[in-house]
Amino acid sequence: MKGQHCPQGYQTDLKDNKSNSKDTKNKKIIPNTMKDKTMVKYRIFALCLIVTGLFYACQSPEIDLQAENLKLDHCGGEGVRQLCLSWTMNAASPRGLNQQAYRIRIASCPELLEQNSPDIWDSGKVSSSKNYDVPYKGKALERDTVYYAQIRIWTNRGKSLWSKQQNLVLPAEGDLLPAAASINRFDTYDLKLSDLVQTYKTATLEKYKNRPQDLENMSAADCWAESYLIDNRKFYLQWMDRLLAAQAEDGSLPLSAQQEPQEIFDIAHMLLVQYNETAHLKKHFPAMEKWLDFLWKNYGSQEYILTANGDGHTLLPVEEYSLDGKEYITSAALISTAYFYRLCVLMQKFSSHLQYRDKAAHYADWAGKLRKAYNDRFFNEEKQYYENNTPTANLLSLSLGFCEDKRAESVFKRLEQSIAIEHYGKAACGEFGKRYLYRTLSAWGRSDLSYRLGAELREVEGDFILWFFEHLCGLKSLEEGFHCFSLDAVFPPGIYFAKTRMETRGGIISSSWIKTFDEFVWQVIVPVNTKARLRYPAAAAKDIYDDGRVVDQVEGIQILGRENGNILMELGSGDYFFSSKLADIKPGPRRNNE
Repeated sequence: MKGQHCPQGYQTDLKDNKSNSKDTKNKKIIPNTMKDKTMVKYRIFALCLIVTGLFYACQSPEIDLQAENLKLDHCGGEGVRQLCLSWTMNAASPRGLNQQAYRIRIASCPELLEQNSPDIWDSGKVSSSKNYDVPYKGKALERDTVYYAQIRIWTNRGKSLWSKQQNLVLPAEGDLLPAAASINRFDTYDLKLSDLVQTYKTATLEKYKNRPQDLENMSAADCWAESYLIDNRKFYLQWMDRLLAAQAEDGSLPLSAQQEPQEIFDIAHMLLVQYNETAHLKKHFPAMEKWLDFLWKNYGSQEYILTANGDGHTLLPVEEYSLDGKEYITSAALISTAYFYRLCVLMQKFSSHLQYRDKAAHYADWAGKLRKAYNDRFFNEEKQYYENNTPTANLLSLSLGFCEDKRAESVFKRLEQSIAIEHYGKAACGEFGKRYLYRTLSAWGRSDLSYRLGAELREVEGDFILWFFEHLCGLKSLEEGFHCFSLDAVFPPGIYFAKTRMETRGGIISSSWIKTFDEFVWQVIVPVNTKARLRYPAAAAKDIYDDGRVVDQVEGIQILGRENGNILMELGSGDYFFSSKLADIKPGPRRNNE
């Protein structure tokens, strides 16, 4: 690695700005009276005050805040060569901080920054709240060369100091491996659970290290779970690029996609929600439409139930599972129709995000017809369960949103009975059911069953990882890229604390809760430019304190209401230290996992 040097003999060129114009005679206005002289003086004095006031009013007060972790990277997926910058900001103080503008300076040597003479790029003040995917528009950069940069941001509370000088290096293209360093630290009272998550993370990094050359043949079933542990963004951007580039004219994709036809939509959804990657969505939306149409032409029917095609193949296979001497079979028609319905729901969401209103209405109508056909075909009105009462049939119906509210409670009781009573805390479901098992149980108030099942695991499953972070730790993105996120934890018996610290594109989120004999404490960090919706277990806001002050009297906290024995709050950026007497802790309602 080498560094560029300043030009030899460089020095700031100061020009003499003295005017050589000829002297001119100015007429003087001589007041006739002392009163006129006094008025002129007052007017001049007042004018000076006004000009001085306007000057200082236009200056933003400096705040004790600096941008950090300035990085240079490539935006988008394969073939995209646009360089972009990103940075983070310490949210320690003050609360409710939001970026409004930025200025970036890049130079070939530190001295040029010190002299305010950047020779590579000076962005000038740019009005924007973005702190990632910010296009670089400076001079061409050389490889294996260190550049020096500083950044200043303007916020709703004033402007920051210039950051410390930070080194920038042109990133290598084509490196898809996630960083070996953790982007998420985690811990819990139960060492077995923590060990399971760490084992999963180690195995995931090893999988990426030994990935095949043809990326599309690498399984993407656990892309969501992986995103809580490592930065898998660039890998899956290129995964989509390469797979969809192989799409045939009729909409078909390579054989690897036939085995898991929903993976493309899962990856697009994950990239949007976890990383706020929208360019790929617009780029690949037509290809996803063609793929969905191809699947429907091959497996759809006029009755809106997915069936076998002319060769006897189904979209997804039948699921067979045995436990304690009992066989459970869930039909391919139910599984395929349930998954295809979910794809239509996702396409409706993607269309809305891209403001394709007609397409959003189209997919909403399609999903509605599938949902009605599914319930008409598979729901047993008399016995209040789906198909033949397998846990997988009931799990998919609950988690994907097929159940009407009046039916959902009865369907869940069937699932609960199978796991808690018939099989003593074991789940009689296979691959498809286990993708929603832990979160669905937790969403319906049985986080104790999720915990019990997890404690018995020998091989870690993706849905368990999602339950660990989204339910036990309570962290879930509500708006693209964690711009707004929830802190909605569950508290199963036997777990006395859980914590996580996750590096998102907007900054670091931290959540740590602990139960003692008679007290509950929850520490939270919300990054700059973001907000959190927290569900706190307490009967009233007056019972909750933030660093010793009642929360409804604290800056940065908005009380949204009370629900199911919990107080709902919206938090602006900043650090929070909540405490209260231990109350009857209840989970929040979550009807599906999307």
